[in-house]
Amino acid sequence: MDKLYRYEDVALCLYTKRSEEESLESSLKIVSDLENHKTSNDFCQLPRSMINPFILVKCWVKQEILDFEAVVQTINSKLRLFKC
Repeated sequence: MDKLYRYEDVALCLYTKRSEEESLESSLKIVSDLENHKTSNDFCQLPRSMINPFILVKCWVKQEILDFEAVVQTINSKLRLFKC
């Protein structure tokens, strides 16, 4: 997280054309702003709250495969029943 704070400070220094000796206005900071603690916490929690969409697709495909296997088993059972 310290690297992110440093990155934000350097980026603001470069893009606002201020020197490192001058203090940056806290309203420009997002992550390292002490007054904006909620946004900083939300930003830190973002990787934990994200869901990989490929996992959802994998589960959906797996469920579809299981449904097809159930249909095949049902058809095979029906055929065996009529053969007797």
